[in-house]
Amino acid sequence: TVFISLAMLKIKDSENSIITEFCKGIALVFANNKDSNTSKPNNDVEQKANQEEHRLSDELFNEMLPSVLPTIPGWELAKYFYPSDKRADFMDIFNLTTDKYMLLLGKCSGYGLNAAMYVSKLKVIIRCFIEEFQSPAKLLNKISKYLNTDLMPDLFVDVTAITFSPLDSQITVAMAGNTIPIINRTRSGYAELPELDTGIPLGLFNQGTEPYKDQIINIMPGDGIILHTDGITDLPGKGIERFSNEDLKNILEKLPEEDADDMLNTLVKQIKGKNSNELPEEDHSIIYLKAE
Repeated sequence: TVFISLAMLKIKDSENSIITEFCKGIALVFANNKDSNTSKPNNDVEQKANQEEHRLSDELFNEMLPSVLPTIPGWELAKYFYPSDKRADFMDIFNLTTDKYMLLLGKCSGYGLNAAMYVSKLKVIIRCFIEEFQSPAKLLNKISKYLNTDLMPDLFVDVTAITFSPLDSQITVAMAGNTIPIINRTRSGYAELPELDTGIPLGLFNQGTEPYKDQIINIMPGDGIILHTDGITDLPGKGIERFSNEDLKNILEKLPEEDADDMLNTLVKQIKGKNSNELPEEDHSIIYLKAE
């Protein structure tokens, strides 16, 4: 069913690397399953198979986090990705037209090779539908209908999708279970947690007709928007408490106005504190988009 589903899509040449790794993953899962059913227990063989699955999973997730972000007129764009041993986060950005962009940031509910293949297929679906469905909500609604037929019901994804343009001061947001973005009003000295419908994760269950809605955030020059996955808010804060979005908001309000890269570096240092050298329990992914 997985092969048939992918074959029904119009695959572009640019997707070949992801598709190749995806197929390697399927072949490895089949091979390991066959070995476990037909071979006597062998700890060395099992360990080698697990290491190969882990390596392939990392390769797939590496493909799903861009190493370089594009230069976009009128906007500064910065990223912070710190992978854990249980990879789950993904991100993509698209130039829809000469003056319109879409950015997606999300996280899979699971980890390992199955999760990597699930997200790989999701990214192929996104790239196949992105030209036709250029609104965040329309794209998520289309993907939701497709994932409802998936045969991996134990997996789902949290996603935030936004569109923005150098020509106006609005950001359009649609959310599927991800953490609420934070608006950094640097020139006013405060940060804002907008009231947004966070929605239900993609692929969780059949959600009916068009459950996702476009929502508008108004941006002024100098303002920025923080997108992040919940690995950030799962970091230990003061005492035994975890960071919340309110904690991130309070940190942002104390920071001076800086360019996107410097601001994000300062924010990460404030968040991580003494834990800066420790391998995180979950992926840490933050995108900062600032209007010039």
